Amino acid sequence: MEFRNRMALVSWVGSALFLAGVAAATYVGLRDGSPSEWFPTVLVVFWAGALGFAAYASQQVVATVRILSDKSVEVRERKPFSSSSRTVARSEIESVAVFERVDDEDNPYFSARLQLADGSSVDFAECHDRAKAEAAVESFRVALR
Repeated sequence: MEFRNRMALVSWVGSALFLAGVAAATYVGLRDGSPSEWFPTVLVVFWAGALGFAAYASQQVVATVRILSDKSVEVRERKPFSSSSRTVARSEIESVAVFERVDDEDNPYFSARLQLADGSSVDFAECHDRAKAEAAVESFRVALR
């Protein structure tokens, strides 16, 4: 059984689009001349925001968790410029549970989290619906039996 958490793609794509928009505005401003005296200042602010967003997005992980036939777990984590993969024995799994937090609009947000003995964790599913997160955790537990 395989679980994929692709929520980081939203940040990756959003960051790329924002950077492209700022780059296009910079190009037009350089090509046609500054439309106002504030334009260079505005560009600096937008470049700072775009680069900050890109730095944040580049740390977001697309996770794939696969339960293998011997009941070990393969964990693959991808970032825009790197990836890692490891296989974890069943005995190294501390817990599988729903983790609750709030999003930036103060709405509840749930993650199906795999906690490992080395202290690391992997969110293999996330959404605003507790029932879906609990279903992912239950599916993981059933597949691990």
